[in-house]
Amino acid sequence: MTDSSSYLARPGQPLGEHLEGVAANAATLVPNDAQTPRDESLHALVQTVAQLHDIGKLTPAFQQYIREERNRPPTPSEYHAAPGAILTFHALASQQFSPATATAGFYAVLQHHQALPNVEDVHPDWRADFGNYDGLGRKLQGIERSAREQASERLEVVTDGALSWDDIHVDDPAQYADWFPSVPFGDDFDKFYPLVQRVWSTLTCADKLDAADAPLAPRTERPDPDQIGFESEAAGIERELNELRSEAQQSVSEALSSVESGSSGVFTLTLPTGFGKTFAGLKAALQRAGETGGRVVYALPYTTILDQVDDAVREQFAVSPASEQYTLHHHLADTRTAVADNNESVSDGTETLYGESWQAGLLLTTTVQLFESLAGSANLQSIKLPALQDAVIIVDEPQVLPREWWRLITHLFDVLTDRYDATVILMTATQPRFVDQSSVPLNPTELVANPGQYFEFLADNERVIFDIDDSIPLGTDSQSSPVEPETAGRRLVEQTCANGGATLSIANTVQNATELSETVRDSARDRSLNVLNLGAVLESYTADNTERVVAQLEGEDDIEELAGELVDEIRERCVEQDVNLLTASLTAALRPSDRVLLIETISSLLDVSSDETPGCPVLVTSTQLVEAGVDLSFDRVYRDFAPVPNLAQAAGRCNRSFETDCGRVVLWRLSSPEHDRLPSELIYTRSGDRLTPTTVALENVGGEAGTVPEFAMITDGVETYYDALHDRDHREHGHDELVIAHERARGETLREASLIDDHSEEVLVVRTEAEREVLTEYLTAKTAGTLQAGKEAMATLQQLFASVPEDRAVTIDESEAVVDELGFDADLLEEFAVVLDLARSRYDLRNGSGLRRTDRLV
Repeated sequence: MTDSSSYLARPGQPLGEHLEGVAANAATLVPNDAQTPRDESLHALVQTVAQLHDIGKLTPAFQQYIREERNRPPTPSEYHAAPGAILTFHALASQQFSPATATAGFYAVLQHHQALPNVEDVHPDWRADFGNYDGLGRKLQGIERSAREQASERLEVVTDGALSWDDIHVDDPAQYADWFPSVPFGDDFDKFYPLVQRVWSTLTCADKLDAADAPLAPRTERPDPDQIGFESEAAGIERELNELRSEAQQSVSEALSSVESGSSGVFTLTLPTGFGKTFAGLKAALQRAGETGGRVVYALPYTTILDQVDDAVREQFAVSPASEQYTLHHHLADTRTAVADNNESVSDGTETLYGESWQAGLLLTTTVQLFESLAGSANLQSIKLPALQDAVIIVDEPQVLPREWWRLITHLFDVLTDRYDATVILMTATQPRFVDQSSVPLNPTELVANPGQYFEFLADNERVIFDIDDSIPLGTDSQSSPVEPETAGRRLVEQTCANGGATLSIANTVQNATELSETVRDSARDRSLNVLNLGAVLESYTADNTERVVAQLEGEDDIEELAGELVDEIRERCVEQDVNLLTASLTAALRPSDRVLLIETISSLLDVSSDETPGCPVLVTSTQLVEAGVDLSFDRVYRDFAPVPNLAQAAGRCNRSFETDCGRVVLWRLSSPEHDRLPSELIYTRSGDRLTPTTVALENVGGEAGTVPEFAMITDGVETYYDALHDRDHREHGHDELVIAHERARGETLREASLIDDHSEEVLVVRTEAEREVLTEYLTAKTAGTLQAGKEAMATLQQLFASVPEDRAVTIDESEAVVDELGFDADLLEEFAVVLDLARSRYDLRNGSGLRRTDRLV
């Protein structure tokens, strides 16, 4: 090939070297036998795209720009994507790729430094004015004048002689409009967007890795599934449970390893709470990934659950969350993957890039990261998508996924299994069955042999009984009155003190949980009880141990050790103050750092096997954040009216491992003085009615009699609920806007969609000198432009953000005053608000309300 070393891709890297490096990475990311929806070679398509994506950098304007010493972004005349995109399109057409496939390559190159747009909207603009759009004609003429020979030789080599520069419409690029299909997706309208997204994300990932000089590892390292097992020394019912868990684990692994090639690739794993779903799924998935050569992606709905699964994974496999075998990835994590497995080294940014591109053998992440990236990712988000090739994807607690996304997610499952050869496992005790309702013929297969035997164990060994309160409207009593917060608080205190042990009350909103916390406090005061609030203890502990708490956030101290010290302090105070009742409040309004430490402390207090616990009753008020995957077990649970799957999940926090003879779950309906509507109605009727199907299910399982066994609730109750829910969905929803957006390649529309229906602001709440020091480190790094240091500081700060309702958001002036007080330019914190609360007067840990006394955002 002609010497092109004088042409640069970036300072210090010749263009030819970069293109070859990107092509080598792309070859690793896409299997040789992968195909497009039209049975063309996806590998060949991606190789052409990779080899030509930056050919537009041959323009004189870009070459002059890249040699400048001053630091500035390029001007439009120096942009290189458009000429690269049209030359790639021509090269693909010359190799007999279909117009739709060539168009996918065009948009992949055009947007490889940006996100995918609504292709359907921008496509007509290109076809209407090809010669002038983004200065394409002038840029092609620039290459003609200064680098014709280099461009021609690259085109000839990439297309095996099918295309040379003589064939390019340099003087009349408008001719390309006739080559483009009138609509970008042609006849395969439902296949185009997954294809362009696949090519674009592969190019983006390969490009960023080469730019960072971060070569891809030739093979995937995974944890050893044979390390998973259960203790054999347990006695009594725990021994029976372990035998059932081992049996389920074995049956799931055998079923997945014996899957035939004609399978849809979508499976269900259905086991009751407490029967070992997590490790049954992980073991089978790791074994399957060993067979396919892929990785395991374990996706959960909440970061609170991730923390617990992360702890379990680390302990089970003796791995760090930044190793080649295992990476933790969510918005609060310092996501890094050390491919050399040298976790002690100082990161130069390469480890972060490996982490963000999901190069580890086991990824623990959120359903938000997984599905929002698959649907409509931003540019950096997209680099994880190539890692889904041959992956085994566990979706834990799929019933938590919002109904508005169910149909699109089913389409995404089809993309994963059909285009990425991935395996999908839906894992829960309460299968939502939304895949069965889709027009996409996926036909999930259950992995648990005879799942009924595990549910029947609960019929023979009652773990929980549901008590249906008079406030629940069933049958002829549909006008029953809800329970006022004052009455609820009094009942909670009376029951907890009378029966001892631990009580959990789950509310539907933060505000309702806060109200319950306050009425519990008032009721205890009326009874002259000595109450110790765990939030107050945590307040004083973090004030006295500020540096250690921050060190724990940075991964340099053990949260179990901190929680153990907190329990010691609680025990001492219980003795000194003659405490009658321990209280706590858990809500999403608390900072993650506080919430996680509070959960760990409560877990230690509830550990019945420990001789170190104080021994006095515990009463915790919470939102539904405790329901899915949080390993806390109470003697009794009170649950505000909610859909049946939530009730089943709440029951999983009661007598979880048969610590008592039989736990009680009280289902009641709460009111709130702050709203005209009930909290249950505010949450569960705003995007479709989920309460009416619950009423139907409760009546079907005999709720009018006042009690329902757990077995009936999690079998017949769940089935009846979803039958009623899906029947309503079919009658009420004739089309689906997200599915239509996916079929019409509306990347921007999908990118703006979110799994989280959250009308709140995230505010950084700094409460200690050590936390302020981390903020200072972040601002210093941002001022100096040291991106990695800033990212590491932000990973710690992200655990200090509190969720605040929009009507109580922090003013811009207040945030700017904080930054100014620290001695930095106020513009540095345009992306988020910050409150400095060193006096500890703005944020309440005691009742779970979090940040308070804030003003409306201006």
